[in-house]
Amino acid sequence: MQRLLEIDQNLTKQLQLPPETPAWIRRFLDIVAHTADWWLWTIIPLIISLLNPAWKTRMLALAAGVFGLALIITLIKTLARRARPDPVDSAALLKIDAHSFPSGHAARVVFLAIIAFLFGWPFLGILGLLWTVLVSYSRMVTGHHYLTDVIFGLVIGVIAALAFWKLILMML
Repeated sequence: MQRLLEIDQNLTKQLQLPPETPAWIRRFLDIVAHTADWWLWTIIPLIISLLNPAWKTRMLALAAGVFGLALIITLIKTLARRARPDPVDSAALLKIDAHSFPSGHAARVVFLAIIAFLFGWPFLGILGLLWTVLVSYSRMVTGHHYLTDVIFGLVIGVIAALAFWKLILMML
């Protein structure tokens, strides 16, 4: 197991941005990395549910799904207790969430992309998959996550989306 962790650390270091990367690129990737924050994607469906009553049930369910996924990720992070790679630029992040395994952002973006497809919104699903690539990449290159954190986050997000969909179908 230790050997696998070393390989993961080495691969992650190779993926990280070199120190000479311009500040604007680092900032852009850091912004992209945070476009999938859990609180944002819990609030957005709630706002949509208020603005469009026809989508109220779907949006409330989606908000609950995103929040539930955040709880699952937090539980796994608490149990795994894997420290984030160096360097993480944000001291505030380490105070809020010092653990990196699995990537909640990767889980959330793929969850949302799959749900968009399942809701019958293929254009949003395709955009969601592109967003998944950008967020997942940015989480690694900015030093927030190891490669395996992102991979496992993506797997958890896919499983959560399919389980969420199954639950929605059972409820309707």
